[in-house]
Amino acid sequence: VFKGKRCDTSTLQAVMAGCIVPIHAAWQVVIVAGLCLAGMASASELNVSTNGTNFSQDPSGSPNGTDASQLAGHRRKEVLLVVDMQSDYSVAYNLEHYGYLRNPWLSEDDPPIEDVVRQQVELINAPREHWDLIVFTQDWLIPSTIASIGFPGPANITNNSFCIRDTPGAEPFQALLDAAAQRQSNQLRYTKSLDNAFNDVSPLPWVAGYVKQSQREPLDYPPIPADY
Repeated sequence: VFKGKRCDTSTLQAVMAGCIVPIHAAWQVVIVAGLCLAGMASASELNVSTNGTNFSQDPSGSPNGTDASQLAGHRRKEVLLVVDMQSDYSVAYNLEHYGYLRNPWLSEDDPPIEDVVRQQVELINAPREHWDLIVFTQDWLIPSTIASIGFPGPANITNNSFCIRDTPGAEPFQALLDAAAQRQSNQLRYTKSLDNAFNDVSPLPWVAGYVKQSQREPLDYPPIPADY
């Protein structure tokens, strides 16, 4: 489900194609994939491995290359992807904890993301769903990232820092974590510096140019930590 609509794997691939900046609120959605995680990265043809039985599915939904009896009793794995649902993307959280919209991509005119959180909690808890794995992706930024997206200098970095790694604002909404913990212990966290979850976007394409800039202007462009 992407924005409340079912999507096939080709749509999923297009949705997750990745953007460098800005990290837009449109990414803060739940994507439900009724397929195994390995198959999710494939192209439009759905390839699923279920208990050792490999089969493909054409656009009509008919299995190819495998007798239907071989598929009896097998269930496709269901993976729930919760994409960048983090506290720092909340207008209310920013105003309460920082006193202003520290996340530069937010606007007070944005609809409350908390409404989406409530819908997602309902989806996580839905009796009709069987989640084999719940995945949370998180923007996991550092001051260098903030400088690289157009806010260089100590004051700019401080005033526009959001989703900084190891800070409460970078964590998924607690309501989602609580619901997921009650539903499925099999979980995965995917932390990232860009919108490069489940696609072929390089994790740190901005590093090479940034390192050179940092060497010239280390105060405005702080060095990237060795452990990042």
